[in-house]
Amino acid sequence: MKKLLFIVFIFCIQQIQGVSCLNEDEKEFLEELMAKNSKRLKALGWSFENDFSEWKGLVIKDCTIQSIDLSNINIHEIPNTIIYLQNLETLKMDVYRKVSRNLFSLPKLKTLHIKGSAIKKALSFIHRLKSLQALKLEVGLKDITGEILELTNLEYIDFSNNYIENLPQEILTLTNLKHINLSNNSYLEGNIEVFNGFNNLMYLNLNKTRMFGNFKSKSENLKHLNLSNIDMNKGVLDISKSSGIEFLKVKNAELKKILGLQKQKKLKIVDISNNFISTDDNFTFKLCEQLDSLNFSKNELTKVPSLGSSPAYINFSSNPIFSLTTNDYKNLKGSKSIDLSYMSIDKLSSDIKFLNTCETLNISNNNIKELPKELADFKRLKSLNVRKNQLSEFSFVLPNLQELILVQNQFLKIPDAIFKNKQLEVFYISDFELKKVPYQFLELKYLKDLYVPFTGENDEVLCKLKKKGMLFNNMYVECK
Repeated sequence: MKKLLFIVFIFCIQQIQGVSCLNEDEKEFLEELMAKNSKRLKALGWSFENDFSEWKGLVIKDCTIQSIDLSNINIHEIPNTIIYLQNLETLKMDVYRKVSRNLFSLPKLKTLHIKGSAIKKALSFIHRLKSLQALKLEVGLKDITGEILELTNLEYIDFSNNYIENLPQEILTLTNLKHINLSNNSYLEGNIEVFNGFNNLMYLNLNKTRMFGNFKSKSENLKHLNLSNIDMNKGVLDISKSSGIEFLKVKNAELKKILGLQKQKKLKIVDISNNFISTDDNFTFKLCEQLDSLNFSKNELTKVPSLGSSPAYINFSSNPIFSLTTNDYKNLKGSKSIDLSYMSIDKLSSDIKFLNTCETLNISNNNIKELPKELADFKRLKSLNVRKNQLSEFSFVLPNLQELILVQNQFLKIPDAIFKNKQLEVFYISDFELKKVPYQFLELKYLKDLYVPFTGENDEVLCKLKKKGMLFNNMYVECK
């Protein structure tokens, strides 16, 4: 009995401490923050009637406030009493009225994420945050100021979605930087070669800036690289020094060549679409064992490169391959989604059998006259797009087919096999004239979206489908 009473006593003490162990100064800060932003914070569960540890976004450790994360809450202001949070290490807030300058007197602050222009007037004091390691500002920033460049312990900067125009050469003095995000600064100009000097870089994102030039990574730790929508002027990307890249995105960048692909083992996501990359011995993914998504569309490739694993998604649209070889099919083997559109392919050979685990196949906008019989073995196929080819027949019954696009071919009628594909949800066909829509469409109980070449009013089948609740996305149906 005494042991039980002791346990209850200890539990009660812990509960009291959980509610009231903060010192009076920190409580005063919370009271003022609540008073100025009561509705928003109460909606999060901030209330002096419950334990501070239950407040969402607030982390208390050893009876002191260690972290505040109120991202996407739109706080009115950060009050002067923030000076009392001498042990605060992380602050993330969206502030749109006022930021107290006392924020810049917090000796242990390591992470600061601020969104909203309210902080702009006070940024001249940011150099005081000597312990700061991670800084994210989305505040309408136009310059990376000298005060920011004094923060020599910075490892992480995210200045995306601002109005920065120039990149100071002094940024190289931030030698500890591992994470740099300057994306969506549409006025930012400068040569990307400045980033060649960061030896510890793990993350670089310059997407949608006006940066230009070639990039040669010197960091062995680089994992994430996004140089999309910049101007590499038909130049070279050299990642030979970095063997651990997982995410590579350099789309629409006028890129001509990539060096170092043959050393990559950890690549998962690759998007190098809309460039000038051509086939050569260096363009290989043979050692990549974790591939998940590859987008090579709109380049000058003439064959499918060797792949170390089967990515779930692969896109070769708009490359001059024209005719797929046995090796090409084998290299595509195992992928779930394959896009071979806009490639001027005349014929698909029996080697298409290597793709029979595919779930989504896009072979639209080619010159294919006939689909190979091996397609009947595609038991997992859910979506087939053969838009704009030269097909006149379709005889396949596929147990999982949900979407079939046959528009802009040479059909004279709706193939009978269509109605045997009982899982169809989407079906499009065109380029002939239907006098009457076949009643068999009513038997496709999963049908959600239909386009057939019928013009007129009060078609019995279409009106019954409309009455059942079908929304015709691309077809006008009138029932009077």
